[in-house]
Amino acid sequence: MLTLNVNAQSFEMLKDINPNGSSKPYGLEELNGKLIFNADDGVHGSELWITDGTEANTMMIQPDIAPASNPLYPYKYVFDGSLYVRAHYNGNGDELWKVTSTSSLVAEELINVTLYPNPVSDDFYIKTTETVEEVSLYSVAGQKLRTWKNQNNFNVSEFSEGIYFVKISTLKGDKTMKIVKK
Repeated sequence: MLTLNVNAQSFEMLKDINPNGSSKPYGLEELNGKLIFNADDGVHGSELWITDGTEANTMMIQPDIAPASNPLYPYKYVFDGSLYVRAHYNGNGDELWKVTSTSSLVAEELINVTLYPNPVSDDFYIKTTETVEEVSLYSVAGQKLRTWKNQNNFNVSEFSEGIYFVKISTLKGDKTMKIVKK
């Protein structure tokens, strides 16, 4: 019988995923040098998370454009170096999806971008230190509605009230944010 002597100082919390309770992490699997697991942040329920072992790069996996709330289910499978998930992304119900790049999932959160005002009536603006290459507006169904290049303000007055997604493409990667049109 092997006994391992470990004291409390040998452990540290990587990230407090659910500050109001237990995140109940489970189903830990390695994929391409990253750890994929399920956890509950207290807001979204049990969802898929990814980490490279640092607090800054421990985050919920979310698609660029997700029409459904909680689109990823806590069902995942690692097969032949890829992550497969049961998800509801495009309004067709639950389907099998493949996560093609775990490195971009972690890098996306590192892009510092602010979108304002939100809610927006006519024009919204983007504040970032990154070089913005393109800005695209999507419906909640994932349909691309408009693309802008080389602009500082983005007019959405022609669109009806509701929720939209704005994908901001920079030299470092992409960041997708929700915007409310009033």
